[in-house]
Amino acid sequence: MNFPESPTPAEHPDLVEFYERVQQIEGLAPDVAAFFVEFQQHQEARLAALAREKEQLAFAAEHNPITAMLNRRGIHRQVAEARKSMPDVTFGVVFADLSRFKDINDMYGHQFGNFVLNLVASQFRSADIYGLLGNPGGDEFEVVAPLIPDPNIPIRNTQLTEAERLQGLVQKTRNIGPDLSAMDSRLAGLQFGIAAGGVMLTPGMSLEDAEAAADTAMYANKRSQRRILTPAQLGHLSTVAAHVAEAGISYRELPGYLEDLGRL
Repeated sequence: MNFPESPTPAEHPDLVEFYERVQQIEGLAPDVAAFFVEFQQHQEARLAALAREKEQLAFAAEHNPITAMLNRRGIHRQVAEARKSMPDVTFGVVFADLSRFKDINDMYGHQFGNFVLNLVASQFRSADIYGLLGNPGGDEFEVVAPLIPDPNIPIRNTQLTEAERLQGLVQKTRNIGPDLSAMDSRLAGLQFGIAAGGVMLTPGMSLEDAEAAADTAMYANKRSQRRILTPAQLGHLSTVAAHVAEAGISYRELPGYLEDLGRL
């Protein structure tokens, strides 16, 4: 059986143009492949940049921009998660304030003040504190910790009461301050230190109420030359905070209310 021969370009001039276009397309193939590789790399880099930006925004939303410690939003979210996983546990809420910090800013400027805040943040991170550490703003620091035996000290503190654990947490927070003067000579003459006060965050009590009471306790502690409150006083503050929550006393009214009690 004889098959017809394939037509030649001379017999079909249209095929000449067709073959030329095929050759052009074949010549473009490496460029097209390189384009798609470059496009894929660009897209992957863009997606990675978006993921980093999203992560950075999420971190910034819950951390202090100066010290990178948890801000109030971050503290509240993590405390809510901790309380959900430990619904029957009482937590200690401690507020701390740097004494003479305004003098530091006035004498050496805000840049050095930020340096001091980072020194304090570093001290908090290296302290023996089992709990959440935060810097809600300025020179204010916050510690929220479950008042349960410290898993890092399994024997020594198993018999302590919640009030004693809270007092120990306040004491650890207050002890952070004195070491700072040895880290920078400019702090030596400022009588630099930390005033701290804390209350118990019992099941059913709001974190906002506990924070308001801890803030008031801290300022009372500061006025009394950074005196540490006794377990009885700490327990009283927790009782007062619970009463404040039930009575609907606002945060602005709380300092005056506690001052009227005259029991700090």
